Amino acid sequence: MGIFMIPTTFKMVGYIGGPALSVLAAAIMIDCIHLLITCKNDIAKRKITFPDGRPVLSFPDVSAFVLGPTIGRSVSVMVAASQMCWCLLYIQLCGGMLSEVAGSSAYYLLFAILAAVVVFPMTLYSHNISLLALASGASTICVATVILSTVGSMMSELPENGVADGV
Repeated sequence: MGIFMIPTTFKMVGYIGGPALSVLAAAIMIDCIHLLITCKNDIAKRKITFPDGRPVLSFPDVSAFVLGPTIGRSVSVMVAASQMCWCLLYIQLCGGMLSEVAGSSAYYLLFAILAAVVVFPMTLYSHNISLLALASGASTICVATVILSTVGSMMSELPENGVADGV
């Protein structure tokens, strides 16, 4: 959601403060990611596992291994919540575009229900890479369909309405 707030942030802090805060936030994120990758690589190099023999594979696993099981569970919840927010944003955006192209709000509801049934379960199985690859392929098909239908709609309206003034 942060990327969608950039215009509002720049409006609030100005064109000097906005880029400065962006560079600061990027530097903090790069440092955190670097530390996380270094930690993960060190754990993998030493072939360290949890006491029950499970390998340390994911971001929540690394967090649990380094900071304890409570933090690991908290990170798992935050990762799932983040994925759910992106799914909801995707559903709203594509549903809105589809209903606008189709000219009926019923398509928004149809797409939202369909996407919720298909996309939401994927957030629960995010540890299964092959399932996520399948979901990513389905998502790519959905996005391509929305883009192609939008372009098709625009091309069909172009002869009737022409281009906008000033273009």
